[in-house]
Amino acid sequence: MADEGDFITLLVASERVGAWCDVLRLYLAQVGSLPRVKQAVRDLRAALDSEAYAEEARREGAVPLLTSLLKRTDDEELLNDISDALAACSGLLASGGKIRTFAYGGTPVVLKEGALGDGVGAKVWTVAHTFCREMASHPDIVRGCSVLEIGAGCGACGILAAKLDAQRVVLGDYVGAVLQNLRDCVHLNAAGSSGEAAAAAGAAERRQQEEAAEAADDTDWDPEDASECGSDDFDTLLAEAAGRGGSGSGDQQQQRQQATAAWDAGAMHVRFHDWQHDVDCLSEDERAALAATPGVPASTEVPPGASIDTASNECGAPGMDAEEQFDVVIGTDILYEWPMVQMVPAVLKRRLRPGGRALLCCAVREQAMFDGFAAACRSALGMRVGITPVQPRADDAGLLDIRQDYEGGYVLIAVEHAHAPASDWHRDLFAGSA
Repeated sequence: MADEGDFITLLVASERVGAWCDVLRLYLAQVGSLPRVKQAVRDLRAALDSEAYAEEARREGAVPLLTSLLKRTDDEELLNDISDALAACSGLLASGGKIRTFAYGGTPVVLKEGALGDGVGAKVWTVAHTFCREMASHPDIVRGCSVLEIGAGCGACGILAAKLDAQRVVLGDYVGAVLQNLRDCVHLNAAGSSGEAAAAAGAAERRQQEEAAEAADDTDWDPEDASECGSDDFDTLLAEAAGRGGSGSGDQQQQRQQATAAWDAGAMHVRFHDWQHDVDCLSEDERAALAATPGVPASTEVPPGASIDTASNECGAPGMDAEEQFDVVIGTDILYEWPMVQMVPAVLKRRLRPGGRALLCCAVREQAMFDGFAAACRSALGMRVGITPVQPRADDAGLLDIRQDYEGGYVLIAVEHAHAPASDWHRDLFAGSA
């Protein structure tokens, strides 16, 4: 489970680990000094007790740097520190991909969390639990409906929707590593194949641990071996369980169908979804109105390095149908950067069918951002917005206390088309709203 403190810790870890690795690179290039590199290795080793620092060490390539340094020095003290750091890296890298089971109203959801460094969607955030409890208490929100979860991350809400008898659930995200982890999560929860999927996930995790455990003794070990093997094994084992692996024959259409099938599990379908596409598909007048929304900065671009997520689809997830619409659109913690203030309203405008319902559950880190979102929905795109305060349960907190002083607390946001409102809201979420 992750919270705001995890994200801040990761940013600090990224800066510090990057600086230590730069010292190692300079020394390997015969530029730096021995005392400085010894201090950097010592500091890195001490920091690796933290999962956030271990994740950043993997991303920065600390293991190959340390193994190269191991070959280049005969300083006994430095050799000992490098060995300790490599052992710490291997142990912490092996602890990734934790599989946990959560229960909402008696309905179990099995989730595999990735590394926070892979994107904020790799962890289960507090408000995801809050919204899952809302759905479990009111299953008619999704029962018999087509559902889209935007910014699905680990997919807790979309998976629960499928288990509450949603007719079809599309779980969308746009970060490659998050999509791969999301695919694993839906297969772990798929009715009728959960045994095979769980076995595949278990085998992948065991191999990941075995690969990482060899790191301290293998100077040619690549840290990416540990992070990639689980996903590849999962593909292979799922294909074998379905009786479609091994031959390499068949026409291209069949191969495409098989490739897509790896991202589908029962009523659940994992899809690559870039929100900017929905912005681009708005009419010229709608885009102009969106850009002119009062209270939204003229430029909503995120400065380089300010966002942890990077759009990518190197994992090959199938894309969403360009025109598909849904009865229900759900999302949690999807308003934390200014570009989302314009993107999310565009997604809701295009993806929510007339008469449909959108429900978002978020921590309000910056009130002005949420005011801008509501204005964009109402004045620019002709949608009704209702905002209701909610309070997460104390046991849903992450590393920080749940009473963290967010500017606007926690809210449940209801959105519908003003010209074609929904007639079946599970409770009044528009009291006093336009």
